[in-house]
Amino acid sequence: MEHRLWHDASDGVPLYLRLKPLERLWPGTLFAYWIEETLISHLRWLLFYKIEDTADTSKEEELYTALAATGLNIKTPEDLTQTLMSRSIATLARNGYKFSTEA
Repeated sequence: MEHRLWHDASDGVPLYLRLKPLERLWPGTLFAYWIEETLISHLRWLLFYKIEDTADTSKEEELYTALAATGLNIKTPEDLTQTLMSRSIATLARNGYKFSTEA
């Protein structure tokens, strides 16, 4: 028999990422995840790691190359701010965006 202990919110990220796209099957239904803000915070960090792994982000020109490599339409600081907002991260998860899971 396998016993699992809850470590932190990252334990729930894989399940959250599998469930979010399924929400489309029930339009008009409100889905509430009691730890969603914590899960989104973890996903935000995964996106940061994905950007950081792509380039030397201390150089502005490499930062925008790294942002383009994420597959997201991020061309300005405002685009980046919008993308990192909780509702945008949740939408990315709902749309099946592949967040890096290496962090």
